[in-house]
Amino acid sequence: MIPRPTTVRPFYIVATADEVDPGTEPPVPSPKLLAAFGSTAEEIASFAERPFHTAIMAEAPIEQAATAERDCRRAAFAFAVEYDGIVVDASVPRILGMQREYPRLTAATNWFVFERDGDAVSTVGLRRFGLPELSCLDAAGPMFDAVLTGLAQRLLRDWPARDPVGPLTVTLRDIAYGYGDKSAGGEDPAFARSVDLTVAYDEAGKVLDVTLYDDPAQTLFAD
Repeated sequence: MIPRPTTVRPFYIVATADEVDPGTEPPVPSPKLLAAFGSTAEEIASFAERPFHTAIMAEAPIEQAATAERDCRRAAFAFAVEYDGIVVDASVPRILGMQREYPRLTAATNWFVFERDGDAVSTVGLRRFGLPELSCLDAAGPMFDAVLTGLAQRLLRDWPARDPVGPLTVTLRDIAYGYGDKSAGGEDPAFARSVDLTVAYDEAGKVLDVTLYDDPAQTLFAD
């Protein structure tokens, strides 16, 4: 079994042009770090124009991790809308902007990004739920990101009731849900196509190592 924290602490930052809540200034990511995790130059410029920062935080039992994260993010967006602010996800970190219509936040891609190093790929962001990040050392071909997205969707659905270590199956339906595809709940038999993998906990690296046994592009999409 993987180590399991007892609580989670969602944390967002809202940048505003005027000071809203005087107090301790929360730590904010540098522009270089924000750019590294996908924030655009325009977003970073908007962030820089808002020099005051308010922390939006919560704490909840690990069993309520998903609900706590969604509620905290929605609270951050509501604060940003009220004060013309920009929301920053402190867990990734990246600029989320200002949304006036709150998303459902059920897709796994709302919560993490990928980092690549040669043929290896890993997630950044799943630790917010008390999960180790996913890591796949041999992910040179197409569809590995999609499989990891589907796996993340499964883990977030089952965690913390089910430990993620061991053999697992990821289906096209898991992948579709992971990307927020509105057709994911449909009856297309192609959604049942699946790929087998194994998840092992790397205690030294504190990550979940993912091993795929087949080429996901062929297994999931070849006719």
